[in-house]
Amino acid sequence: PAQESATETLRLEKEVQERKQKRFKIAEEATKNNTAPDFSELDSQPPILLEPKPQSNIAVRIVPEAMEGKWNASRAFLLSADDGSRTEIPIDKSDPYFWQVMVPELKYWSIIVIELEKK
Repeated sequence: PAQESATETLRLEKEVQERKQKRFKIAEEATKNNTAPDFSELDSQPPILLEPKPQSNIAVRIVPEAMEGKWNASRAFLLSADDGSRTEIPIDKSDPYFWQVMVPELKYWSIIVIELEKK
């Protein structure tokens, strides 16, 4: 979540609803008066962030020594919760201490699956 607590998220969700209601009332009043709606007061308010900002190019390191050297990573996949997709991602094994995969973009959460083979 974009906020640190559920209480804060709930407060902001209520504020979003209040702004929608105000916008509807302004439009309704303008229609009655046969004028153009003036949303300038609402539009000047700071935006409300209900969802976290997407992150990009996130490096995830895997420590092969933690697997006691018995395994080799053959392939890695990114399973996206955003759209249900499965994308193969390259594994960088150039560093002798860490394997690394890059998550190109993350909106909410994803799962990295690494296929291992016995050495």
